[in-house]
Amino acid sequence: MFDKWCKRCGICIELCSRNVFMADLDGYPRPAKPVECNLCGFCITRCPDFALRVVESKAKDPAGQTIL
Repeated sequence: MFDKWCKRCGICIELCSRNVFMADLDGYPRPAKPVECNLCGFCITRCPDFALRVVESKAKDPAGQTIL
């Protein structure tokens, strides 16, 4: 997430079919449920400010799933 580029429009929050994002107190989208992300990239292609990027992490949650 590139906060300097994000205008907090909420498009990524609304369009994510997996409900990964949630707005923080300042209105910036944050990955609230990163394990739900399937790395489809739809949020990236729809962001009018090019403020998002998706990277896969090697970190695992307690269930053994990859955390973004």
